[in-house]
Amino acid sequence: MTNIVPNPGSDEAIKLGCTCPVLDNEYGKGFPIDGQTCFWYTSDCPVHSSKKEDLSDSSAPIMLDNEAVQSLQKQLQQANEDAERLYDTLNYIINEEPTGLNETIYDEGKTNLKAHEERIT
Repeated sequence: MTNIVPNPGSDEAIKLGCTCPVLDNEYGKGFPIDGQTCFWYTSDCPVHSSKKEDLSDSSAPIMLDNEAVQSLQKQLQQANEDAERLYDTLNYIINEEPTGLNETIYDEGKTNLKAHEERIT
């Protein structure tokens, strides 16, 4: 017999002691992001905090908490800024006459790229 854990914020989950947001989780229906059903949850929820999902199953809900979302947003913003600087650097090098300044900009671009690679690994 399979033990199915009800969705965060659903009536069934609340009866089991779920402390995840009810309204934000649309009473257990979740909310869509890029075609995936997602849920907000509290990290100390007695029903969901130890729930292990097989994320390779594309039908499995993705469960997010506020800290995780904020961290991902910050990482994405930094990656976008790094990518913009790298693009600007390469575009400048390609389109400008070679000078000593280009070498400095190129070195800065390599440093920015290395820093970005270290952050994402």
